[in-house]
Order: sequence, then C-alpha cells, then structure tokens
Amino acid sequence: MKPGTNVKQRDIILIPFPFSDLSTSKRRPAIIISNSYYNTRNDDVICCAITSNPRNCAGYVPITSADLDKGQLNYQSRIKPTKVFTLNKNLIIKPLARLNIEKSKEVIRNLNSSIYIEDVTLEE
Repeated sequence: MKPGTNVKQRDIILIPFPFSDLSTSKRRPAIIISNSYYNTRNDDVICCAITSNPRNCAGYVPITSADLDKGQLNYQSRIKPTKVFTLNKNLIIKPLARLNIEKSKEVIRNLNSSIYIEDVTLEE
C-alpha cells in the first residue's frame, strides 16, 4: 500500500497470506482490529483472518454485505477472531470494505471470550 495511506480499525483489507510451508502466498482478506492510537504509532496493524470457507467453527463471525458500512466482499465470509496476527502496513495490497460497528464489537467479544483471564478457583 502506498506510504501515507491511512488504514483504520474495522477496515477489511486485501493482503498476501502465506501458505503454511511459506513457499508462496495467496491474496486474502483480513480485518484490522487495532485502534487508531496503535495504528498511527506503529508500522504494523493487528488483524484477524477472514475466510469464505462455509465450515462453521465456534467463535467465527459470519459477515455479509449487509454488515458493511462501505465496500463489498465477493463472498459471504467468516471472521476468525482467534486467528490474530500483526502485519506491516506496506504489505497491504488495498482496502476492500469497512465492517459496521455492531459486527466489529461481536468480533472483539469473541476474541475476548477466548483470552480472558479465568478465575483460578474455577480450575481447582
């Protein structure tokens, strides 16, 4: 992406996503979950992966065109809140869409439910 291009939390972006053996990559969407404070102070953004695979897994957040404030996706998709990674902004190919606030909150809730600190008394 061109230097100086401003990306924001809730932006769905197109990125090169590597194959597991790192031999090559394919273009895939991801959503930026890091906030503006973080994004303006770092060369990286924090993202979650997006899949168009129809397999439903616990915690995945389904999204359709109705869930977007702007832009569009080619397929009905699912955000994978627990597939979190950092990405250098220079690797962003282009912005695709922006997720609405309601669905964005659902993504963060699902992420939080996977990483919250459990009460140790529950583990005994």
